[in-house]
Amino acid sequence: MRMIKRRQSWLPALLAGIAYSCVQPEVNLKVSPVELSAHENHVEMHFTRHAVSSDDPAIERQCLLFNERVGEFIARQKDSLLLRLPGVNPALVADTSALIPRYEFWVSDTLFRATNRYISARVMIYTYEGGAHGMTRFHAFNYDTREQKFMDNTLLLDYTRKTGVEKLLKARLDDKEGCFTESPTLDHSTVINFSADGMIFSYPPYELGPYVCGAAEINVPLKELGKAVKPRL
Repeated sequence: MRMIKRRQSWLPALLAGIAYSCVQPEVNLKVSPVELSAHENHVEMHFTRHAVSSDDPAIERQCLLFNERVGEFIARQKDSLLLRLPGVNPALVADTSALIPRYEFWVSDTLFRATNRYISARVMIYTYEGGAHGMTRFHAFNYDTREQKFMDNTLLLDYTRKTGVEKLLKARLDDKEGCFTESPTLDHSTVINFSADGMIFSYPPYELGPYVCGAAEINVPLKELGKAVKPRL
């Protein structure tokens, strides 16, 4: 009996120590701006991005993976645009008086969270292929460093609670001028990011109303979303 009591006395302390060692405080990653301008096949390109890094070798490997994944995605989007654009007649290039078509490919990103636990970035790509105006698209990249995997929307939200989430989206949509003609829904929004205290839903132009209304960004506090949020953000 004396041996059993002795074990019982140190067991809670051991379990507490294990629990404490598993709870690592979040540490902000290093964020470095990267800017580049270039021209290719009459396409004006501008890149304004951010690279994440860490002094921790294990986290740094995952930062490199994240940076590469985003970079590869952007490169594919650029190559796809170049394939879609019509070729330019060499005679037009030689004729300095001719109006040569100019196209645009602009990239920028927003880091909503960049820690040793989670990385959440939204990439905005604007393209102009001729016509009245260009097109803007958003793309979300959410990464869990502990699980070492990218998270899609089904890993972020419990879609069985869709109705409640959409009520929050509608309530928090900033539409003071009454421009938008559609209510924000999860069907509309495929671009979801998160910060330390909120979840961000992004809607490009045309998604909720005419082009003149622009894009919409809705930030819903995590505490309001409650159990609809799957991970422990």
